[in-house]
Amino acid sequence: SNGGCTLDSSSGSFSAENSALRGMLRKNSRNNKAWMTDDGRTFLNLSDTAYLFFKPSESRWQRYVQDLDGLGMTSFRSDPLGEWNTYWADTARTQFNLANWQNMDARVRWLLNTYPNMYVVVGLYSGTTSYRGDEMVWQTLSQSVRDSLLRYMVSRWAGYPNLFFDITSDTRCSAYPNPPYTSAPTNTLNMASEVGNYFNTNDPWQHLMSFGPTRTEPFCFSASTSWVDYVSLETAYALSADQVSAYSGYQMHVFNEEDYYEQDGNGKSPANPRYFYRRLF
Repeated sequence: SNGGCTLDSSSGSFSAENSALRGMLRKNSRNNKAWMTDDGRTFLNLSDTAYLFFKPSESRWQRYVQDLDGLGMTSFRSDPLGEWNTYWADTARTQFNLANWQNMDARVRWLLNTYPNMYVVVGLYSGTTSYRGDEMVWQTLSQSVRDSLLRYMVSRWAGYPNLFFDITSDTRCSAYPNPPYTSAPTNTLNMASEVGNYFNTNDPWQHLMSFGPTRTEPFCFSASTSWVDYVSLETAYALSADQVSAYSGYQMHVFNEEDYYEQDGNGKSPANPRYFYRRLF
């Protein structure tokens, strides 16, 4: 009445039962360089990439997860809403594309109900701009647009235990070598700090969070950065996994999110690809 909430000053009760769900991903309490789930079990992060998993027109998303689960995988990477720049319904970025957000919600819930032990790392700002465009676009967004999107992300996604986050992917930490990117990506790094700190302050469940550099670039942030929970890397034929040694001082998991895909051989296609890529993995 009078515009007030009808639940004001009301009370009630409910019963809670133990769940078989493993819960959210956390740093392992016995080893900070490993992960565990809320129920105390060690989590072995075996990951694949499915950038278009949340794209509404993608019809084989359920079969993909079935195949992934059959291979023993435990997580996969995806762009939010399934494609770049699909958060909004208008070019002014004043209206969210509700159908895309609802579609992602439906698939995340299906995963939780059908494959509750499969987790998704969502590249938050792959969907904000064009490919590798964060350096050019983020600075043009008004603070109100940034705040609105960050608030909406947390309000829609923080309740899901089967998600964790990577602010960007394929992002340079050093100067860009070619036009139009010819300087250090200051805007992108500032964006990462703004997004990471926002989630660190406002995500009540504290999902794991990181930042994704591009191929062979070093990780951009120090071990003391408050919002960084794991080191994210992209490598090039990292058969020996020596890259992890550079981060021995980081008390956190090192996640090699991506190496070359089978179709991206760069003239180095192996004679025995089945063996080679299994060995790489």
